[in-house]
Amino acid sequence: MTHFDIWNSYMMSYDFLNQIDSYAKNLCDVADAVRVRPGERVLDAGSGTGNLSTLLKRRGVEVVSCDFSPVALAKHRAKDRDAIQVEASLENPLPFDDAEFDAVCCASVLFALTQSGCQLAVREFNRVLKPGGRVVVTVPAPNQRNKNLIGMHFQGLKRKHGRLMGWSRGIVDLPCLLKILYYGRALGRLPDWQGWHRFTADEICKLLSDAKFDGMMLKTTYGACFLLLAATKASTPVWQRAMTSVAASYSAETVILP
Repeated sequence: MTHFDIWNSYMMSYDFLNQIDSYAKNLCDVADAVRVRPGERVLDAGSGTGNLSTLLKRRGVEVVSCDFSPVALAKHRAKDRDAIQVEASLENPLPFDDAEFDAVCCASVLFALTQSGCQLAVREFNRVLKPGGRVVVTVPAPNQRNKNLIGMHFQGLKRKHGRLMGWSRGIVDLPCLLKILYYGRALGRLPDWQGWHRFTADEICKLLSDAKFDGMMLKTTYGACFLLLAATKASTPVWQRAMTSVAASYSAETVILP
């Protein structure tokens, strides 16, 4: 099964994740980190079945959803007939003008690109952002595995429904959850930078720093299984900062959740 086939198949089962509390909280974490206001324009790069796009749209922003999977885009369209969609791969230059967006989100995507594609993608995020625009990306945290989803789901059900009912509902959900784990495992077996790459915190920060982002904030999300990094496109052009001898600022805040 090719990388493309895995993702198209994965998208058929992906929306089960909406039932997992930590996944829903992860979407809210990304949307909060974007810090956009109603009426602003956001690119959801690698939008999948549209869960993040739908959340952002409910917050009053204009969302352009971009994904390479026609299956994912169709699932998204079934939820929102008015969704603005573009079928495109982040491995290629984005089909958008310079400084077109107030913010860019890229949730759970960069780890699945090639190394050159990943570098191109973040450079393109910078290009399509307005000066001062914000980018938010998430990637799997190092040393975390998809099997943690089982525990997170069962714990969430127990909090909602009590121990006995929670475990009963979890058993009913298990076939759907196992499908999610199967496709995650299939991606994880692909060679490094050919379908799955595990970023360290330093590596994801350097990736965005090299693409001329600064003002970085790093924390964990998705039950501490993912890293979330927010950064800003400098309001002043790089060449102008160099001419005035003003150094690019860089800061990183790391929050390690228990």
